[in-house]
Amino acid sequence: MIQNGQNGFLVPKEDAKTACDRVLDLLDDKELQTKFKQNGLKKVYEQYDIQRVSKAHEVLFEMIQNQGR
Repeated sequence: MIQNGQNGFLVPKEDAKTACDRVLDLLDDKELQTKFKQNGLKKVYEQYDIQRVSKAHEVLFEMIQNQGR
């Protein structure tokens, strides 16, 4: 879901210094905040479009229904 540098930061596990540095980078950079917000919302709207999610649920329900037969 997160694309490093596009809608957030990925940091190595258990690397507290890098995580803190990235938080400070984000706090200090309003343009970066806006970029991450816009890119994050775009990705959510693309990935979780109501039509796509509805179709996925329909397929799931049909699979469950067919298992009972």
